[in-house]
Amino acid sequence: MLSNNELAVVTNGFLSLQARLIYTVYLIPCAENGEIILDYLRAAQSVTIIDRNTGCAVYQPNYSEVNEFIIELINAGLLEVIPRKDGSQVNNGAHCRLPYRFYNEMTRCSFRLYRMYPEWQPTEQFFDQARFSGLSRTEYTMAELQEFISYWITRDCVKDDSLWNLTFINYLKRKHKEI
Repeated sequence: MLSNNELAVVTNGFLSLQARLIYTVYLIPCAENGEIILDYLRAAQSVTIIDRNTGCAVYQPNYSEVNEFIIELINAGLLEVIPRKDGSQVNNGAHCRLPYRFYNEMTRCSFRLYRMYPEWQPTEQFFDQARFSGLSRTEYTMAELQEFISYWITRDCVKDDSLWNLTFINYLKRKHKEI
């Protein structure tokens, strides 16, 4: 089932029918915890049209066409390719995240914008966000949290829960020298 945010993007009229089908018929059902290894053959199969009488493919996209549909999904924000360690830019076989699937699990996250305040705490989604962001050590001290709050409380900056979590994650990465 598509979330309201996914539905808005999928039906906005900017995606091709094939890209929509790849997302709804292949990516969503096959993704585990909002992540998937792209398989262009399976993506192509999800949009292949078979003639009922002959059993032959009437339409089957080639590798290049599937790549274009995948790029459509990336540009629409429905698919995010996790950079490979070898620097390869090939999407087939790439480890990917479906951001709307990952963030959809954050139902308790507030999307209201607010300034930093003295009692701020990372939300319960902090640990998942930290893992997806590459933070190896997710534990932090009260001193680190207070230093973070002290810095941001003096700034005229507003963010939602998810962005404050991410800002704290980046602070911890710098603090732990992981950037």
